[in-house]
Amino acid sequence: MNKEENKLTYDFIGTNFGWNDVKSLLFYFPLIFYYYVRYVKNVWNRRVKLTVEKIIEIHEAIIEKYGGESGILNRGELEYIVDQVNHESTSIFWKTALILRNITCGHPFLDGNKRTALEVADTYLRMHGYKIATSTKEKVDFMLNLATYGMELDDIIAWLKRYVRKL
Repeated sequence: MNKEENKLTYDFIGTNFGWNDVKSLLFYFPLIFYYYVRYVKNVWNRRVKLTVEKIIEIHEAIIEKYGGESGILNRGELEYIVDQVNHESTSIFWKTALILRNITCGHPFLDGNKRTALEVADTYLRMHGYKIATSTKEKVDFMLNLATYGMELDDIIAWLKRYVRKL
């Protein structure tokens, strides 16, 4: 490159921007991109996550308020739910459906599984800017149907899509 090309400048946002500046940008772009991707991953990993302790806390509050026997029957089921919800890159409806079905049908608690499932699902949705917007009767009928007959995730997702709204 000769000296004339080095003197070539461009007006870039009100500043002189020369060929050497372009070369510097091209040189540093991969490094800048690398740190940008790390930043985005860091922000993504700090999003609100569901924990086993949070599910147990919700369960204990429900038992204290409405009655029933407190106690964990299957902590492994809770750990499975939390792992799937926090690490699968699927829709919020799929994750909420998994919460509803696995707590209701997996019976991780001695008592109050349906109530806990619905409350944990609603809490999870609210953590992400949504809520279940339907009548109490509709929720009770749905949960009894889920507990009695079981459901595929697709059926639960369809119900959620019908009744979940943005906050």
